This record gives sequence, structure tokens and C-alpha cells, in this order.
Amino acid sequence: MILVIGGAFQGKTEYAQKTYQKREWMDCEQVDWYDCDSVQKIIEIICGFSGILHFEKVIRYMVEAKIDYSAFAEMIIEKCSDTIFTIQEVGYGVVPIDAKDREYREAVGRIATKLAAYSNQVVRVVCGIGTVIKNEK
Repeated sequence: MILVIGGAFQGKTEYAQKTYQKREWMDCEQVDWYDCDSVQKIIEIICGFSGILHFEKVIRYMVEAKIDYSAFAEMIIEKCSDTIFTIQEVGYGVVPIDAKDREYREAVGRIATKLAAYSNQVVRVVCGIGTVIKNEK
């Protein structure tokens, strides 16, 4: 698994698509997740692709739909181990006032942390420049 992280509008998508070519990419911003009522359905969709863009959008949906995401990272690790994920870092800056926004922020951080721990490679992208922060073969 490869995880590409970075802030909003930092060039993660372009970096991932250019660096890891020959992938079938799914953009989570373009998917209507409201047809998915369980983690299993979401996993089935995600694991059909070798590259996932805007992975944080799936997490946002699960928080908003009140889907139990407690085992989501473990299921991703088990079923999508050869996938590349891009995910926005949302844990910086001012803590949101809204409880749902705080829950979303925490969920993204916890899931990304678990995926990073498992990933063979983690790349942080800032201003379109990728820096490898973890590289295990």
C-alpha cells in the first residue's frame, strides 16, 4: 500500500497520477456514496480500483451517515493492500466548533495513521513536491 498525504490543494492528485502511472484511479469526490449503507459496500467499491483519490471524502460520508467506521482501516489493509490512496490532512489549524466536523477530523487522522503504519511507502506532498517520509520494501 502507498499513502500520499498533504493539505488541501497541494497537488496530491497530480503527483500521484504522474508518479504512479498505469493505475485505474477512482476519484471519491465523483462518487455518490449515499447508495452505500455499510462499510462492506464501500470496501467493495474501493477495492475495485488500484488508486483512490480524495479518500477523505469516503470518511466524511461515513461520519455524516453515521456508519460505524471503527474497523474501516483494518478492512482496507486486509482487502486493498496493493492500492494507492491520496488523503487530505485535515487535522491542522483551528479545531472546528461543530461536533460532526470534529468527529470527521479525528476519523481522518486515525484512519490515515493506521494506513500509514501499514503502508510500504508514505509520501507527503506540499506545493506539488512529494517527499517520501516512509519507504519500506
